[in-house]
Amino acid sequence: MSKQKFAAKTGDENYAKDKFKYDKIKDIYICPMGNELKRKCGVNAKRQRYICLECNDCPNRSKCTTNAKGREVSPTEYQEYYDRADKLFAENIELYKQRQMIVEHPFGTIKRALGYTYFLQRGHENVKCESYMHFFVYNLKRVINIMGITPLLDAIKSRVAKVEQGISSTFSSFLIVFGFMRQKHGMFA
Repeated sequence: MSKQKFAAKTGDENYAKDKFKYDKIKDIYICPMGNELKRKCGVNAKRQRYICLECNDCPNRSKCTTNAKGREVSPTEYQEYYDRADKLFAENIELYKQRQMIVEHPFGTIKRALGYTYFLQRGHENVKCESYMHFFVYNLKRVINIMGITPLLDAIKSRVAKVEQGISSTFSSFLIVFGFMRQKHGMFA
């Protein structure tokens, strides 16, 4: 998921909330110009507020804030988790790009092109089985698009010919249904 872009009230992205660095030891935020924003509410408050008292002397005040009292930063109670996730993302950007290219494509195709936007079953085992069927359909569609239907059927027939007589009835049923759908309905063409 893409990182949220923080908006600045003045429209200058150089002074957005994420450009302010937190110093955990001093419990202050430091603005892009090096000024300190100090805490203005109690330690146990759910939402903290940090205010800069040096904004009046700052040459970039108009780029940073429209507040007459000075710039205020108000991190959420989950800010520490957001910062940790941002750090992990920045350290592993190539890994995330690779994941986008390899992993996200099948899920998008299954959801959009094949129309599986939600599960029809309930319960862990049933949903797992249904997801396996979604991926089976996706993989079958990929094989048909890459190989074509005739080479796929030939490969299945040659594989069946090599297997001993003890072939499972499930696989036999699949082959019969697959052949029927191809003949009668023109599917998988």
